[in-house]
Amino acid sequence: ASCKFKSDLCFGLPDVVSYNIYPLWYHDTPPAEYLADLYGWVQTTEGRGKPFLVTEIGAGGIYGFRAPYQPKWSEEYQAKALREQLGAVLFFPQCPGVYIRQFCDIRVSDEWWGGRPRTMNNKGVFDEYRRPKLCRFAVEEIFSRKKKRARRTDMCGGRVEISRFPGHMTTMSFAVNCAFRSAGKLSSVMSTSISSICAKV
Repeated sequence: ASCKFKSDLCFGLPDVVSYNIYPLWYHDTPPAEYLADLYGWVQTTEGRGKPFLVTEIGAGGIYGFRAPYQPKWSEEYQAKALREQLGAVLFFPQCPGVYIRQFCDIRVSDEWWGGRPRTMNNKGVFDEYRRPKLCRFAVEEIFSRKKKRARRTDMCGGRVEISRFPGHMTTMSFAVNCAFRSAGKLSSVMSTSISSICAKV
């Protein structure tokens, strides 16, 4: 995945162009506007015409920090940001897949990221003890609201639900959606590679 934005020189090499983007977290650009601009620029490079994925998106939120004015790091702001981010990506016809960063909060290097609250990456949909934050319900809500039809399948010995969107593919968004419906299978589901679940619907 690229994090070089409009300076990446290597799009002639991969089969798939993917970006890690964080609108409404590291900058305030509206997600739909930012995604359209970035995709338009990719079409002027050697990445033109290749599948385009958003392989990281999200915002931070500290479990238990709730405030009605929705400041950054609050659960309310994290839920709001994810709603807007996912709404933009899932309705962007040229982007067939998205992966939420990340399943749960994790420790980070004190040398590299010591300035982060709790010395943690707090972008988890769950905290480090697997307690759901408000964004967990926001993520489930937006996938449930936008799905047009679903099918059931077996995976890792459990029953999971696959959302389908017109003109889209079941990619990492599938993993996020089924995570909430396959208790006890979360680690297996979230570690599934893009190549194993990327199939045209």
